[in-house]
Amino acid sequence: MRSMKTTILVVILILASVAGTVRWFEADKEVRILCGLMTAGTPRAEVARILGTAERLEVRPAAVDVERASQLSFDAPGNLRTTLCAVSLDDVGV
Repeated sequence: MRSMKTTILVVILILASVAGTVRWFEADKEVRILCGLMTAGTPRAEVARILGTAERLEVRPAAVDVERASQLSFDAPGNLRTTLCAVSLDDVGV
């Protein structure tokens, strides 16, 4: 009986670690891909559209207005904010 509980606990821990690892890499991938899409000359409307597709990101400042802001940054809590993208909107198009 005790070994059955231990086995179930080990399986649950393995599944949780796999799910956490997948979440980590997906969050990191989203930050890197979306950051790469915002190159110099990207129109502000396109920046807003790109950020609108994000599922795992947190943009700073939180209530950013892309039309008025001079810069923004975003990261993902899913990977403990280890990947940060900072965008200067002065370098992007109008």
